[in-house]
Formats: sequence, C-alpha cells, structure tokens
Amino acid sequence: MCQLYFAKKMPYKNKIEKFSFECAVCEGKSFLKIYGVSVFNVCLCERCGLVCLNPRMDERGYMETFYQNYRRDLFGSYLAEPVSQDELQKRAMESPFPRKVLDDLKPYLLKESKILEVGSGAGEALIFLKENGFSNVVGVEPVLEDCQRLEKLYGIECHAQSFSEFASTNDKNGKFDCVILKHVIEHFVEPGRALQAINGLMAGKGILYIMTPDLYRFKNPFSQFCIPHTFYFSPATLEALLLKYGFKLKGYRKNLIPHEMVLLAEKSSSVPEIHYDPGEPEKVLAHLRKNKFRFIFFKSVRFAEAAFMKVFGEYAYLKTRMFLKNLVVAVIKRLKQK
Repeated sequence: MCQLYFAKKMPYKNKIEKFSFECAVCEGKSFLKIYGVSVFNVCLCERCGLVCLNPRMDERGYMETFYQNYRRDLFGSYLAEPVSQDELQKRAMESPFPRKVLDDLKPYLLKESKILEVGSGAGEALIFLKENGFSNVVGVEPVLEDCQRLEKLYGIECHAQSFSEFASTNDKNGKFDCVILKHVIEHFVEPGRALQAINGLMAGKGILYIMTPDLYRFKNPFSQFCIPHTFYFSPATLEALLLKYGFKLKGYRKNLIPHEMVLLAEKSSSVPEIHYDPGEPEKVLAHLRKNKFRFIFFKSVRFAEAAFMKVFGEYAYLKTRMFLKNLVVAVIKRLKQK
C-alpha cells in the first residue's frame, strides 16, 4: 500500500522538492488539478474524490522545511510568541476543546487507560485529561519546546519527534487504548501509513478520536486550502480511508467549529471490501463552483501567483508572501492599539 509511486526531484532552480503520490484511499494515479495554494497544487482523485496536495513534499521536507519553524514559516512571526505557563493552564482548563475531548471519550475509557495524542501541540488536551484523573497520557509533538514544557511543568511524557519516528521505536512501551488526532490527520503526508502505524500501536478495540476540517462545511471552500493541510477530507473519503486501515466508524459527535467533523472509530480485526462513491468527484467540483465569483477570483489570483513563481522562483514567492502577511498583520495590530 505504498503511496509514493515515483520519487522525482523537481529539476528546476529555486524550486521546492516535491513528489507525486498515489491516492491514499483508492490508490489511483489519475488526479485533476482543481486549485493552487502557495507553491502546491490542490488535486482531486478522479476515481474516489479525495482532495489533496499532489505533488507534495515528503515527510522529511515538511519536518525540516516547515514544522521545526511551524508558526513563523507558515503563519508569520505574529504567531511565534511563546505561550506562558499561566496562559497554557488557562487554555487547558477553560477552553471548550479539551473538555469536549474528555466528554466524547469518557464513555470508552477507564482512568488507567493509556492515551496517546499525536501532534499534541502545547498539550492542552493532555493537561486537561491528567487534571481529571487520566494519568497515563503521552504526547508526540515535533516542536521540542512544547514537549519540554509539558514534561517539566506537568510531568507528561512527550516525544519530540515525527509520528513515524515514534511509531518505529515504540513497540516495547505497550499498546494504547486511545489515540487522539485533533486537527492532525489533514497534516499527514501519507495518512494511510500513519493509520496503519496507529493501528499497530493500539490495543484490541482501541478508540481512535479524530477532529478534522470537513470539505463540505466551508462556506468558502477556498479558505480551507493552505500550506500545512496536505489533505481535505469529506466524510465519504475519510470513512473509506479508516475502513481500509482497520478502523470501524462508531459515529460522529457534535462539532464546536462549524467547518469541522468529529468522529470516533474502533480498531477492527477485519477489513471489509471498500466501495467508493463514483459520484464523489463531481460533488466536490460542484461544491467548489457553487460561488462562481469566488471561483473566478481565486483562479485569477492563482494565475498571478504562478506567473510570479515562474519568473522569481518558489522560495522567493514564499518569502514575499510571508513578508506581506506579516506587514498586514503589523498594520492591523498598530491600528487596534490606537
């Protein structure tokens, strides 16, 4: 089920190295380019309707190029400010998201259940779970500072590495009863490989908890397309992916953010035959085109971006884009202070 079907370096000067992957759901190789975001193309699998960046960087490219400087490189310096201990504690105890995670999972967990959060970030959910009696919690987060803070201030085990690195070295630490992917699955370069690894780390009938954007819930679909999101799932494509890698859907839960979906799946001992909705690709295209003005506007913006990259290169485009974004945010901040 390897998704990388050719590893071809982009031979052009000043270009980011990208690779083409087969479809994570149906293993198809036929993709329709439907949009562009920054230096990447958003493509649609013409067989099952999965939307993803393709070609895209491999895991090493994302880990070394982007995620080690995640906030600054992807969103600008205005989000790079460190979180204080008081602010982190406040977020964990007062934000509705950690409480929602606990409320959704409580019927399936015991206090001694072993819980893993992949992409734990600052760790608000793990902190809240521990404060409520679930002491056997573990985080995986590539940002070293976030892991060190969790371990030092809250005594929570956290691994500062990619999930694939963690999965390859964790076979001696016992099985997890629950794995949390809170706005993480859309960041995986190869979600099939990740789910396969998660399945291997979980105990029998373990619970997988997922929060992720829903392609069909965005009023403006183009606002969902961004550099960090390598995948844009609909319920149909996500359910098919879960089935393929040994997870049985247990049901959806109420979402706190209008454009997200929240679901639970259970590790299954068997993998049923997977059927793809042949109408899903056309549904996606119809969804994108429902606002014709925005569709034309974003296509025009993309044309201008592509022209810039052709002349000056992809790295120059990224630097210019980030400079302009930081400049706009700085102006807005100054206006608010007056």
